Amino acid sequence: MSTVASRVGTANVSVVTSGATSTTEKVFVTAYAAPPAISPNGDDRGEYTTIHYQLAAAQKVKIELYSVSGQWVKTVKPWGGVDTTLHTAKLIPSYYDAVHSKTFTLPEGQYLARILARSSSGAISEKTVPVGVDLIQPASTSVRRSPAYISPNGDGRNDSTSISASFSEVVRWVVRVRNASGTQLRSYGGSGSTAAARWHGNDSSGRVVPNGIYRYSLEYSDLAGNPGPTRAGNINVDTIRPAVSSLTATSAAPYTLSFNLSERSVVSTVITNAAGVHVAALGPVTKSPGARSLAWNGTSSDGRKVAAGTYTWSLFASDRAANRAISYPVNKTFQVR
Repeated sequence: MSTVASRVGTANVSVVTSGATSTTEKVFVTAYAAPPAISPNGDDRGEYTTIHYQLAAAQKVKIELYSVSGQWVKTVKPWGGVDTTLHTAKLIPSYYDAVHSKTFTLPEGQYLARILARSSSGAISEKTVPVGVDLIQPASTSVRRSPAYISPNGDGRNDSTSISASFSEVVRWVVRVRNASGTQLRSYGGSGSTAAARWHGNDSSGRVVPNGIYRYSLEYSDLAGNPGPTRAGNINVDTIRPAVSSLTATSAAPYTLSFNLSERSVVSTVITNAAGVHVAALGPVTKSPGARSLAWNGTSSDGRKVAAGTYTWSLFASDRAANRAISYPVNKTFQVR
């Protein structure tokens, strides 16, 4: 954060106390700025802040704004009498420069709102309230949605997806999930330097949504109100199990298992002998839908040629949403000669 630019006046803080001395603790009940940081960039979010203060006894109050280096910026509230109720003063982030006869927006930086309270005896007490001017847009990093395909059917595999992100500073964030027509189904929110939301494939009433493509968005802004660029992506809901059909197996090396897939799937195979002993495995590999095949050279997992006899291919298939094939596995016997 930068300090106040040279256009801002250079008068240093000077608090003169006459008569009896009054302590801050006895005079001020509360004093704070809400919000504590602002972003006067013209987007109607976080354009100004309000100084809240309450005194233990009726006094005259003046509020002035300074840079953290002690440069006077502007008078927020001139001297005036206040009672013991909670009072507010609006702090507009601009100041008039008499040299240039022009009003400027406060530069980015840290400031102090100094609340001066003067009693009837002339004793002056002071309370400082920090105010930040922040014009830097927050950034998101490591935005991740995993997995991209879900099957919210309660089988414990890909029943939900997680949307997570890290940010360059503390932000307020919200994740929204919408259907293809743009209707919002769920929203999740929080604040911090990271975000994490988990969608279980349901709407706000808890009902599982139909199969299809859904859209998530991650919106966020820093504590001063500066918005970051929205991040978005697709989530695919798919509860349809893949089908494996038309299995055939050759009985000559290379031994080939041919099959049809109803959709793109991850497939793997286990080859066992007549005694049920596992002798070899292939995969996992991803196969697109249609007629596909896997080839085996007739050797065991340790590289030795297997004995002649009856063997079984066991084919395991699951789609990108982790739906297992209707038959899992699908088996086919063949001969090794």
